[in-house]
Amino acid sequence: MQQEHKDEQPDSKLPVLVLARQETAAVLRISVRKLDYLIERGELRPLRIGGRVLVAWSELCRFVAERQAAAIGGTGGHQKGVVG
Repeated sequence: MQQEHKDEQPDSKLPVLVLARQETAAVLRISVRKLDYLIERGELRPLRIGGRVLVAWSELCRFVAERQAAAIGGTGGHQKGVVG
């Protein structure tokens, strides 16, 4: 029987600072493949910790705010504000 350690589970009272790729994709309502494409193009800057690719909540907010501003202000025909 496996012994569970409380230290291994994050405390639900702690703020979320980083998201896994799957979580980030779910928040943006896009596929993980599209997320990887955005990371590859440098549009979304990930953190790499212990071999894992994570996205900071602040980076996610920056990404969304940038696209929102581009969509509102217009981009001269450039569709950077469009994610999907």
